[in-house]
Formats: sequence, structure tokens, C-alpha cells
Amino acid sequence: MKYKIALKYANKVDDVLLAFQPGPLTIDELDEFYYDKTMEVRTGDSSDSPIDDIYDACKMPLENNPFLLLGHRGCGKSTELNVMSRRLREDGYKVFTIPCGIDMDTLNPDYSDILILMGDALLQIAGEAGCKPSQKLSDMIEGFWSDIEQTTTLLDDDELELQAGITAETPPIIRQLLKMSFKVKSTLKFSEQRRTTYRDRISRRLSEWTQAMNELADIITEKMEGKQPILIFEDLDKLEAPAALSIFLDHAPSMSDVTFPTIYTFPIALSYDTRFRALDGYFNKVNFPMIKLQEISGERYEAGYRTIEEIVKKRADLEIFGEGSLDLMIEKTGGSLRDLFGAIIAAATRARRRRSAKIEVEDALRALEKLKTELKKTIDGKNYKFLADISRGNREKIEDKEMLLKMLQAGTVLEYNGKGWYNVHPLVNDFLIEQGILEEEGSSQLSSTPDSGC
Repeated sequence: MKYKIALKYANKVDDVLLAFQPGPLTIDELDEFYYDKTMEVRTGDSSDSPIDDIYDACKMPLENNPFLLLGHRGCGKSTELNVMSRRLREDGYKVFTIPCGIDMDTLNPDYSDILILMGDALLQIAGEAGCKPSQKLSDMIEGFWSDIEQTTTLLDDDELELQAGITAETPPIIRQLLKMSFKVKSTLKFSEQRRTTYRDRISRRLSEWTQAMNELADIITEKMEGKQPILIFEDLDKLEAPAALSIFLDHAPSMSDVTFPTIYTFPIALSYDTRFRALDGYFNKVNFPMIKLQEISGERYEAGYRTIEEIVKKRADLEIFGEGSLDLMIEKTGGSLRDLFGAIIAAATRARRRRSAKIEVEDALRALEKLKTELKKTIDGKNYKFLADISRGNREKIEDKEMLLKMLQAGTVLEYNGKGWYNVHPLVNDFLIEQGILEEEGSSQLSSTPDSGC
């Protein structure tokens, strides 16, 4: 399991690295660090919440309930999924989150890897719930892999049981299945030869594997008095476009043919691929919008600034930010919490090296310049006109969907209000001004880094 250093509230500049480390808030961190009033500035409607839509649907016993959750990387959707998971658990549901970025090779992914992880998650839920599947179902699952040599492990039996999710309360009939499943799962990321063998088994006997998963889910549902198990697949929104389309388009029936709720994170840029419409009959599509900082007209959206300030306030004493520094970093990261947190860390690192008790504007400018340099690497001259047209006001009807997909993937174009309108990342906008592609408006341009002697 990936180790995560515990968050620490930042009372001083030295604490910022621990307070703003990347990644979603865990369920254990929500009470202290989560700000729960972001939906209105995301959707434009206090009663509209894409996460609540999924939450409500998960509690409805439907035959087929798969979701694609679309959103920019770093917009906060993973934290919101953890909030939803906690609510569902408090309601008595068994929810399991699969960190695909850890458990599978996301540079060489296959739909069968996800189905293997799905089976392992259901076995872990069954063990936790104290389920006792029939001998027939147990034999079906064990027999599915029995003629394939499974990887050996250097773990002793106690450590193997711990890693496999086995506890003293796990029914004996589940224990052996979990050990076997752990050995299969542990090869998905690092053993190309075994991974190929397991993938081939899934593809050849897909209906058998799907039947076993659905039967196991039914047993869990019965044990939980009608409450279905719920699986969340994280990190799939980080897949490259060809891999994501192969998994979800070429294998849509396989990915959606389960009888329990499944939520897959999905690259938002691919919603502009012409083939995306083909998924309509298989998945429920839900958009998770960014926090906007401007109206479509270009006017400053004050509620967005204050919302992000409140998110920062949950992690740090705002007194560590010198006048104007936090507002500048919020403005220039365009509502991307990932970019903002990265900028805050970089600015705090510089402030600490200056032995300053505050993050000043000069620190923020340096941090933002580094981020702008990274964003510049994703564009070239042939992109300038496309980006300039958006910046000048073409923010709703964009004809070049292929270019839009590319720019959304790169994070140089941001989408607001869920398929509502678009804007160029503020730092990319500043770069276009520096190149003379756009005319400067106002005094907020980040066109150069102040001379600080560094």
C-alpha cells in the first residue's frame, strides 16, 4: 500500500509542505481539512451536485449502475468521492476504492486488469461482511485460476494475510480465495509475462468471471439486507487517451455488465472525442466542474476566490501569506487546486530559504513562473491562434474538438460548469501576451519574474 505522510495544519511557513501535499484527502482527514461548501461555485446552483447524483443512484437497487465521473485532474473530485464514500458507509453500505495507479500498470493498461481488481475488491468486501459463499461459487472462483501457476511471495503467511485484507473475522471459505486473488493482483503491475497470461484468461472466459462477480455481489447484498457493494476506481482519469478509449469504448459491455454500482474516474478531455457518444447506452456520465474564478464575460467571480481561500484556510493560517500573495496564486491557477497547492509549496519553499515568516508576492511570482514554464512545454506555435480565440471570448462554441481535447488533456484550457464554457489557463494567457499574440488587459499580467538576486 502506498504510504502517505499525515497532513499537518500549517501555522508557519515551515509546515506548508505537509499541509498542501498532493493527493486527495483521506476519509480520516476529512473532519479536519475538508471544506464542504464548493458545489454552488462549481455548478452555479446550490441544489446541484454531481456527487449527490451518484450518491442517490448508489442507493437505488438497479440492475445496471455504472458511472463515468469526468473532471480535470486536481479539481477535487477524489476528495469528494471520499466524502461520498464516508456517507455511504455511515448509511451501512460497503464501499471499496481501488487505487488503479498503484495496483495496475497505467502505462500499459487493459480492461481485464480492472476486472481482476474488481473481483479482488468484492472478495475483500465479502470477507469484511462475513459472507459465506456457496462451495459451488468458491470452486468457480478458485478454479478460474487454479491451472495457472501463481506468483510466489517473500511474505510470511501472517504478512500475506495482512496484505490480502484477511482478518481474524474473515470466513475460512474466503481466506484462501483472498490469498489467491492477492497473488494474481500483485503481478499486474510488475510481471509482464504473468500479466499477459491473466489477461488472456479473462478475455477467454469473460462471461464466467462476470457471472462469479455478480453472484458474489448478490451474496454481499443479501448479507447487507439489500444494500449493494459499491466500487470506486480511482486514477483512470490519468490514462492516456488511446488507452482510455480502448478500455471503455472497445470493451464497454464488459466494463458495464455488472449488477452493482461502479464508479470509474474518466479523462474529461475524451468527452470531446466523437466516439464518446457511443458510451451513452452503457454508462451514466457525470461531470465534476472546476471552481470558476471568472464569469464567462471575464468579470471576476468573487465567490470562487473566497471558496478557494476557505479551502486553503482549512489547511493553513492565512497569516503566513503576505498581502496579495495568496490572491495572486489563486488567480493565476484558474481554479485548479492541484496547480494552486503546487504553487503554494514552491512559494513557501522559497520563503523558507529566505528565512521569511511569510510567503510574499515575490515568492508567489517565482513559483508561478515555474508552473508557467511547465505549461509552455505543452503548446507550440500552431496552438496559439486556437488559444487566443478562446481568450478573446470564443468560450462556448469551439469547432476544433481535436485541438480542444489535446488542450484539455494538457491543462492549458480549463472547463467550467461542466460542459458549459472554457477559458485558457491564466498562466498560458500571460504567455500569449508576452509573445504579442494577445493584448494585455489590466495590471495582473505575470510577464516576468522580479529581480530578487536569485
